[in-house]
Amino acid sequence: MRFTSTKLSGYRVHAVTGVNTVSFAIDFREADTKGLLGFAVERHDPTENQRYFMTGMKVFESVIPKPDEKTVVSTYDHPIQSFV
Repeated sequence: MRFTSTKLSGYRVHAVTGVNTVSFAIDFREADTKGLLGFAVERHDPTENQRYFMTGMKVFESVIPKPDEKTVVSTYDHPIQSFV
């Protein structure tokens, strides 16, 4: 399934879903990115009536100076900064 969002504040998100994954493309050419630290991903499950931010493993060193392999954080607090 493919989805393209409406443009909001200069951002537009394109998503392609598979069986177990979702790939995102973020168009920010017209957005004001001054002060942007990264992106949080919020999941909304209407069936279970749940909303939560997805987790990640990369952290801000100033907040968690020595993360280990068990460190899991909310993308709300530690936004995604790396893209492929």
